[in-house]
Amino acid sequence: MFTSITARIAAFGALVLIALLALIWMLVDASIQTRDSFRWVTHSAEVIETMDDALVALREAESAQRGFVLTRNASFADPTDARIADARQSMARLVRLTADNRAQNIRARDVQALAERRATLLRDTLEQARRGQFDAARGSIAAGTGRDLMTMLSLRATVFSAKSAPCVSRGSRRRTAAWPGSGNWRWSAVRCWRSRSCRYRCS
Repeated sequence: MFTSITARIAAFGALVLIALLALIWMLVDASIQTRDSFRWVTHSAEVIETMDDALVALREAESAQRGFVLTRNASFADPTDARIADARQSMARLVRLTADNRAQNIRARDVQALAERRATLLRDTLEQARRGQFDAARGSIAAGTGRDLMTMLSLRATVFSAKSAPCVSRGSRRRTAAWPGSGNWRWSAVRCWRSRSCRYRCS
């Protein structure tokens, strides 16, 4: 009788121990997956922010260049070189950030090539104005090549950012809109990233 009770207690204790170990393992696994998911979300945000920085730099360089060509005031030209350099630096960083994703890296290099063409055209027109060839510089701007390049670049950047953004369900979007700044989009992205189908759609 005593032996039977002792055996039952031991068996019950073993089951409790196994259950506790299983629970600990699940908690550790969930913690690792959540950490990895947040790392992915942070990486995606960094990629998108770098793209935005490059576009902002190019637009500011474009505004400064046109201000110089129109007014012939050299102070307008001063920020142009620095902003072109910033744009190139941001695009190079974007390519490095996407090195771990072949499809994304190809898109990044495509955007970088367009940005480089725009930067080169900005610099060429700026140099014309600095040499006093303001009519030629205005003609280059009026030709519309720079505008077309920026339009193409903006479209490619929009597609790139859409592909890079975390997947968030419509319901999650509505909840986030209801509580702005609550961080619900991060949890939605985490849940979505743990879903294989979502990772496929975002690739």
